[in-house]
Amino acid sequence: MNSMIFLELGQDPNCFVEKTGRSTLHSLALTCKSVKVVQLLWKRGADPNGPDGLGSTTLHDICNSYVDGMDSAEMLFKFCHDESRPVKINARDRSGNTPLHVALKTRYINIVELLLRKGADPTLANDKGETPLHIIAVASCCPPDV
Repeated sequence: MNSMIFLELGQDPNCFVEKTGRSTLHSLALTCKSVKVVQLLWKRGADPNGPDGLGSTTLHDICNSYVDGMDSAEMLFKFCHDESRPVKINARDRSGNTPLHVALKTRYINIVELLLRKGADPTLANDKGETPLHIIAVASCCPPDV
């Protein structure tokens, strides 16, 4: 595994690509195709709660992905639980959006439900003053029971 060699040679698992402001973990979290590499990065110290250049955490990225991020989200919560490293579920990006705001805007109802079960605060407002309820009302994206 090439990733392991780089990490063994001292590559920082939290290094960012200057052009994008994204870490390897942020990029891989979106695809969940490289589960072993993601797990290796975590075990070598990659911060699953670390923000990218826009203040987004790995969880923000999963919630903003155009692929179904449920597997990635569940993997993130499981790893953080197993390693006693709590997920910052209410972390805010530069616009004040939490992962719940992002998941609602991208209409990922399964992830919205997961975030709420894991303790996401549905009363937090972003920098525009929007709470998750505002996003639901404007987008009319969710069934009444969400």
